[in-house]
Order: sequence, then C-alpha cells, then structure tokens
Amino acid sequence: MPFRIIPVLFLISLALCGVGCNIINPAEGIPTYVQVDSFQFLNTRTDNTGGTTHKIRSVFALYNGKNIGGFDLPAKIPVLATGAGELLLFPAVDNSGLFSYQLQYAHYTPFKTTLTATPGKTIAITPTTGYTESSKFYYVEDFENSNDFVSLSGAPVENTTDPAEVLDGHRSGKFRVDSSGLTTTVTTNRKFVYVNTNSEPALEMDYKSTARLRVGIYAENYTQPNYFLTLYPSPQRNKIYIPLQQAISKLGNSAANFHLAFQIFPADGATSGYVIVDDVKVVLF
Repeated sequence: MPFRIIPVLFLISLALCGVGCNIINPAEGIPTYVQVDSFQFLNTRTDNTGGTTHKIRSVFALYNGKNIGGFDLPAKIPVLATGAGELLLFPAVDNSGLFSYQLQYAHYTPFKTTLTATPGKTIAITPTTGYTESSKFYYVEDFENSNDFVSLSGAPVENTTDPAEVLDGHRSGKFRVDSSGLTTTVTTNRKFVYVNTNSEPALEMDYKSTARLRVGIYAENYTQPNYFLTLYPSPQRNKIYIPLQQAISKLGNSAANFHLAFQIFPADGATSGYVIVDDVKVVLF
C-alpha cells in the first residue's frame, strides 16, 4: 500500500465533520465512537529489523471499506455503523518530521477488528502494528557492536554507552563537530540497492542533537551526494521517517548502489555540537 499524505488541518476538519456535520446535513444516525489512544508495536519477524521504537502520531480509519478519515492520536473516531462490520486502523507518522503532513506508513501493518455497533457509546481499542512481512531491510545499523559509518571529514563516528546519550539498546552512534572544522561528513559503508518506483524506500532513524544534521543520499557512480533535508537541534530523543523516492529519482536513472550521507554543522551561534543516532534503517518492498 503506497504512502498516503494528508495535511493535519484536513485531519482536523474530517474529525470535526464526523461529529458536527449534522448541523449542515440531515442526521444520518448516531455513531459508535472508537477511542484510540495509541498503537502498540509488536515485532513478530525473526530477521534483523533493528529496534522497535516508533512515533505513530495519527490513525486512518476504514469501516467496511468506507474511508472514515484521519485523526490525531489520541482520537475519538465516530463510526456510523449497524450490526457488525470490519474496522481497519492504519498507523500514520510524520512525513520527514513534519507534523502537518502525515504518512499512512506503508511498512507498518494495519489493525483489523470486528466492530459491533453500539450507537452513542464509546469503545476503547488499543490497536497493534508491526513491520509488514513484505518489507525488506536493506540497511540496519543499531550500533550495538561496532558501526558502519565512514568519516570523510571531521571527527569519526563513536559508539556511545553513556546512559544519558543511548537512545535504544546499549549503544548509540555519536557524530561530533568542533571548532577544528566547520562540518563533519560521514557516509555508510554498506550499500543498498534501489529496486523500482513501487518499492516505497524509506529511511527511519532515531536521533537527538545539539547540532544541525543534513541528510543525503549518494550513488557510487556519482561524485556528489544529494542532500535533501536538514534536521535542526532536538534536545529530546526523536524519531523520523523519510521517504527516499524523490531523493533517489533526482540522482538520475543511471544511479546505482546507494549510500546514506550525513553532514553535521554547529547550531547558529555555536562552534561545536553533536548528533546522536540509533536504529538507522532503509526499508523497501
């Protein structure tokens, strides 16, 4: 299922319309309300998928194949239903860190349940999700052993065990930039292979930082990476989901054997800083 993007303002209008449109339109019945506070992430796969951190911020709902809309979590979803029917809940995440645009994340499974109508009542559901069986992990770095990053300029990538810095597991990766240089540039040593336009390539990464981080991608037969996103300092742990299709396409049809590239810059007014990353993944179909 492809990524689906929808502005948050539209999500809000859908939610409000679900409970208030009877002011304009004739009443169609009393809905059953479904309360969803959060998703529980369950990883049932036995291969290496890295950590199971997630940042599911919203939900898309379908009832008997009919689109109900998208809702920020926690959500109280109005469902006009009679009898029993199939309710599908799709987890959604921030598109490249933008809360205003939510991705129905294709690599997470939807939650399916039977909803029995109880008009006017609220039914609490805690949906589960996990990686789809068809999602392939072309790159995973969790820093639990060494790390795969190569420094092209500036400080080498460290594996930190400081409890105040570790984002997941026992170790995380630490990029540093200091007064001896304006930037630190690092790339992944392992490559991943882009399959086709339907493969839904995505980068997942946990991070926190006092420096700015440019995210890019490059092909082995090209001399320059395509830097396409800048992440600003985040003192608290964050998780980001970045669709890679557009960045790969800009490298051209002859590009092959891809690597991730990161540049670290001091924040405005600073001469040094760091970026801590973990569970760096490239996921494709």
